Amino acid sequence: MINNSINYIKISDSGSLNEGKLRIGLSNIHVHEANILSSAKGSPNLSTDRYQSIRSLIEMGAKLRPRIDLLVFPEVSIPHAYLKHMQRFSRKNQIGLIFGLEHRLVTR
Repeated sequence: MINNSINYIKISDSGSLNEGKLRIGLSNIHVHEANILSSAKGSPNLSTDRYQSIRSLIEMGAKLRPRIDLLVFPEVSIPHAYLKHMQRFSRKNQIGLIFGLEHRLVTR
């Protein structure tokens, strides 16, 4: 079972567009070592369950009130195949996403 949760912290910044406050959501998602290894070997875990888990987490972030400006994920938590989905979500919801893509082995 994956435990997804989002918390936010307020950071004062007089230059921000959000009344001087930058709101950052921190995701709490478990990064499985097996996913990291399989991705590095060229076979990332692209299961429906994994996609739905990440999708529900970013959608939850978009619904938070007060609204968040950035949603931060752990390092190596997102497969390369999900990059376009993450970009689309960010653009549509006007929320910055910070995340680490899984490693990928490139051979010549």
